[in-house]
Amino acid sequence: MIFKNTFKLLLSNFSLTYKVLIYKFLILLLALGLAGTIGTPFLMHLSDIGFFNNVISQVLTMFESINLGNIFIALKDLFLLTLNVIINLDANIILNAVLFFSVFILVYGLLGNFSELAVIDCLNSNLSSKTRLSYFKSLISKMFKSLFMTVIKFFISILYLVCIFAIFYFGFTSFDNVTELAKILIPTTMFLLFVIVTGIHLTLITGFAPSIIVNDEGVFKGLILGFKAIKKKFFTILSTAIMIVLILTISNLIVSVFSFFAGIIFTIPISYVIICLFKIVAFYESNGMRYYVGDSIRTPLKKGEQDKIEKLKYIV
Repeated sequence: MIFKNTFKLLLSNFSLTYKVLIYKFLILLLALGLAGTIGTPFLMHLSDIGFFNNVISQVLTMFESINLGNIFIALKDLFLLTLNVIINLDANIILNAVLFFSVFILVYGLLGNFSELAVIDCLNSNLSSKTRLSYFKSLISKMFKSLFMTVIKFFISILYLVCIFAIFYFGFTSFDNVTELAKILIPTTMFLLFVIVTGIHLTLITGFAPSIIVNDEGVFKGLILGFKAIKKKFFTILSTAIMIVLILTISNLIVSVFSFFAGIIFTIPISYVIICLFKIVAFYESNGMRYYVGDSIRTPLKKGEQDKIEKLKYIV
């Protein structure tokens, strides 16, 4: 029911995707503007060594003959090119490069993630009472909680980020030095590992934001109560999370390739709202809370009722 209701509720909450798109785009422009101003020497260095020309060349190569092999090789070359540039930076440029990435991550990472509590707040209002909240009003009212939640999420996500980097690093760096059979297996293995690791990470933080909004809790208590709630249906939520990550990853890849990356302007905000819907629906289901799905009311069984049914099953 979590998977089914997540996508059923997307249509009735689709207007949130436009608001998320506008907000994320404005924050991206702000982050690029500030980081670009501070990191001008670093960007000029990249231009001087032909980094941007190489990136454009790799992207064009990707679209010359659209197939999975070309896409993977182009992504590999871009990853290794970027890694090589970073490793070989001059001492004078390293500090400026660190400033560039730090400013971008701080501005976009912090301000950009303010949208999660606002989206969850709007979804909670719609699911619980079929009322509409102002997204931007909620964005402002939840600003301080969003700030603390984003910082905590970053620290608890460090292991996940390290795992994702390791998947790409070992996959891309070993690709040119293996047999033909391994070259077929490596992209598939990387993709599956990415989906599984992302699904696990999503599951672990699923109850965080909904607990803060639904229970009107502080950030730290929301994290604890959110995880306790998710534990009740952990494996159901985990399998659903992996399936959703799989579908969204494939959808975004297909749209990116066949629209020359233009389509992700719309698919990324849609994916963001879907993930928020998954979180709030999973939280409601785990706690046995009623919520609207269209005009009908979904009443999930509470944990105690589920245990009684399981016991009766064996008695019968």
